[in-house]
Amino acid sequence: IENTTDVEVYLMDKIGDQSSEHLLAIYLDGSNGVLGSQTIGKGSISNVQLEPRSIVQMGIIINARAVILAHNHPSGKAEATEEDKKATRDLEQQLSEFNIELLDHLIVTGDDTHSLRREGIL
Repeated sequence: IENTTDVEVYLMDKIGDQSSEHLLAIYLDGSNGVLGSQTIGKGSISNVQLEPRSIVQMGIIINARAVILAHNHPSGKAEATEEDKKATRDLEQQLSEFNIELLDHLIVTGDDTHSLRREGIL
């Protein structure tokens, strides 16, 4: 992954146009090389459950140094809810206990993205 734009384009294509919320984690090595990605959950039109344990567990198993989290908003509004912000902060803390950095949490639609890092949440 060279830059944020690469990730945003990939995610808009992968989950941006889904009719229900999908949560995806991209695991990176110390040089930001992609170790793998995993669909963490599929939810309803307005909700997907974030399971920190499974994200942390996979990060440990594949020896990730960083994670980029993303989920889509079928509503077409790439804006973070208060739930998104709280879940992001909680996950960041849990990952840091295992020396894994949460690089960003992106909210994606078919044609837009919103970065919680750029918003200052991370």
